[in-house]
Amino acid sequence: MGNLCVNQCYSVPCWEGYYTEYKAVQDPNYKGYKPGFFCCNATGLYIADPGSEEALQEDARLLYKAMKGLGTRESDLVRVLCNRSQAQLTRIKEIFKANFDPEAAEDPEGVLERWIIDDTSGDFKNVLLALLKDRAYADAKVVKQAIDGELKIGIGTIDKQLREIFTTRTPADMKAIAAAYEKLYNKPLQEAVKSDTSFRYQDTLMALADRADYLAQRLHGAMINRPGTDNMRLIRILTSINRYNDRFRSICNEYDDTFRLGLTEELSYELTLPSMSEVMAAYEKRYGATLVEHVASETSLQYRDTLMVLLEDPAKVIAHHIHYAIQGAGTEDDMLIELLTCHSNRELIEANVHYQKEYGMSIYDAVKGDTSGGYQSALLDLCIPREFRMAEALFDALDGAGTRDYRLVAGLSGKSRRQIWKVSQAYEERYGRKLEDDVRNDTSFWYRRTLTYIIRQATEAFHWMAPRNFKRIRDV
Repeated sequence: MGNLCVNQCYSVPCWEGYYTEYKAVQDPNYKGYKPGFFCCNATGLYIADPGSEEALQEDARLLYKAMKGLGTRESDLVRVLCNRSQAQLTRIKEIFKANFDPEAAEDPEGVLERWIIDDTSGDFKNVLLALLKDRAYADAKVVKQAIDGELKIGIGTIDKQLREIFTTRTPADMKAIAAAYEKLYNKPLQEAVKSDTSFRYQDTLMALADRADYLAQRLHGAMINRPGTDNMRLIRILTSINRYNDRFRSICNEYDDTFRLGLTEELSYELTLPSMSEVMAAYEKRYGATLVEHVASETSLQYRDTLMVLLEDPAKVIAHHIHYAIQGAGTEDDMLIELLTCHSNRELIEANVHYQKEYGMSIYDAVKGDTSGGYQSALLDLCIPREFRMAEALFDALDGAGTRDYRLVAGLSGKSRRQIWKVSQAYEERYGRKLEDDVRNDTSFWYRRTLTYIIRQATEAFHWMAPRNFKRIRDV
């Protein structure tokens, strides 16, 4: 029987290393209940919402108690900093300064960061600071170091660093990185990349740096300052742009990113309108012929082409366009860059299924056989699942003599639990070893305990909420 620790239980595993029971269900007047805490009905566990102001206030207090006076409670630092999102950590830093060090002078490192620097050391200190850093600013600094050659450890390392960031970050991430880069170095990110790269490799990185701007240029080029209009390019781009992303983003932004409370219900409501596949199935059932057949017979020219693209499976359309860009004597490089940089990794993985079925090879092999150099490497990185690229970066950091700690810390900090879980699976599939074991073997002391805790929290997270897997979770 676990104890009820209302003020400490911020996630499914209790701070003391075991699960707690939610007694307030039996006793609504239980005196320990506080606002901001709720019951997880799936298992009946007592959990505090880590995004509530009460929980964040408590986190700041625990960090202060862990560092004040002689000695440091490293386990409390790890538990708080490894279990909070970027937004939550930003608020915790504000609370910490206001409540526990209001007289502190403005420090470029930050007040909480300064306390950690004074109370910890070595790689353990570095990983805690990395967790507190704005991920965009950290990535911007790595890009700057890669461009300046400061990260170079052998031939090709600079390009590998650039590709690792540009091909594994989302468009929203890249937008934040560009803003951070310009604020730090008074120079636009695209201008910096353009001055240090060339040819199609440059084009690919520029497209990844700002995909909306790149598509705008492609649309302009299809209509302006050219003889006639590239109708197929207009159709291809305009029909591939998602018209509902802004609405879905606004819904996602309403929810804390730890539990996603109610998010599924909200998105499900937005997705209640019939899908194209449902309409096409209903059409064939009612009229005995497919919608595609009737549209093809009743329309013509570009109008028909546009409607046919709208009726096709989007993944199949992407596969056909990629094949068109690669086939023949030369490669339609602009088109290929557009297709691989302006579709999500999930879309490309789905397109690869159709590509293999229709053309007898993967998109990866097709691109590899038709490109070369850094341009080829950047495009190939986009053709494989993102978690495998992230796993490869972690393997490179751990492989050989010594550990490239800045890459290891960057690879594990600032990621969601689901991301780390998927990367751990990809790592084991690719290299036949567990990521947690390799990290444990290559690091030591509290640095090791912190990194393995981050991985374990993610890999065991999918057991927490299932009653059949109810078990004690190992603590720090």
